[in-house]
Amino acid sequence: MRGRKILAQKFDPDKLVLSGDPAPVTESAHYEPPHRYADLSVANQTLLYRQGSDLSGQLCWFDRGGIKLAEVFPPGEYDSLQLSPDGRQVLLDRNDPQVETSDIWLFDLQRGTRRPLTINPAVDTYPTWSPDGSRMAFVSNREGFWGIYQKALSSDDKEELLLKGDQQLTLTSDWSPDGKFIVYRKFQNTGIDLELLPLYGDRKPRSYLETPFDESYGKVSPDGHWLAYQSDNSGRMEINVQSFPEPGRRVTISHGGGTLPRWRSDGKELYYVAADDKLMAVPVETGASFRAGTPVALFDLGSFGRVIGRYVYDVSRDGQKFLVIRQLEDASMRPLTVVQNWTALLKK
Repeated sequence: MRGRKILAQKFDPDKLVLSGDPAPVTESAHYEPPHRYADLSVANQTLLYRQGSDLSGQLCWFDRGGIKLAEVFPPGEYDSLQLSPDGRQVLLDRNDPQVETSDIWLFDLQRGTRRPLTINPAVDTYPTWSPDGSRMAFVSNREGFWGIYQKALSSDDKEELLLKGDQQLTLTSDWSPDGKFIVYRKFQNTGIDLELLPLYGDRKPRSYLETPFDESYGKVSPDGHWLAYQSDNSGRMEINVQSFPEPGRRVTISHGGGTLPRWRSDGKELYYVAADDKLMAVPVETGASFRAGTPVALFDLGSFGRVIGRYVYDVSRDGQKFLVIRQLEDASMRPLTVVQNWTALLKK
């Protein structure tokens, strides 16, 4: 792949060498820059590929009943979002198919302005706000490894490397309200585990949950005492809550599947995406102990969250509105293209 084009080049399987120049076979193939993969397969003279992008979406405000209140900014290839602590700005993963990379952008919802926070030929992704809204943390492979960086939003100062990963790191997690920890997920031999990066002392990472199962997307409650996350320990992804920063008794919140948890700013409601793409709301009580009520379906998010597995929604401080990346096209309905005798295209 080069951008969205499929290219082919002659190869000698005996000598294991390439020859000639790459030649385009077709354009507009499906390709996701942050993940570096394309949907294509070749067998003899048959080429199979999918067109378009799963990330083409429109930022929209919805009320709790799923009524669209407003569209925000032009459509684009957005990967995930997170509202600022005051709700006035939003961090977005934004992909540029022309340069085959992704950067982080800051959108001001009140003034209607936007600007890039990172401009780098590598992948910059998974942004999260500091508790006071003055900085962001993000993940990048700009130095040849996956690392967690932080950047002040009010200046052009160089990004600071907080953690160099020996395994793939993804910051699809959180920054604790007291500013002491960054919660992140780490791919390792035991699967996907949750770890904590202290931002004080020697800053030595430590495990929060390390099990044979996959745990990810950890979100700390506003009072800092609880962590909501998704885990497949039951055989399917469900939302669980445990004490923080030390894990304790596990409370399962969802039933029948759940991913991508978020808290309301006062800690009285917890949200997640059900297996049928419904956005769910759960009344909760936090503090020294934790209690959860019955989940209630709010509205259908569509297939976007399931397709890319990223945060495509966030909630206003009062819990009455939701900012959503609404997918412009259902990827599951996009046909596959079959090209027979595809090498003939190289002779044109």
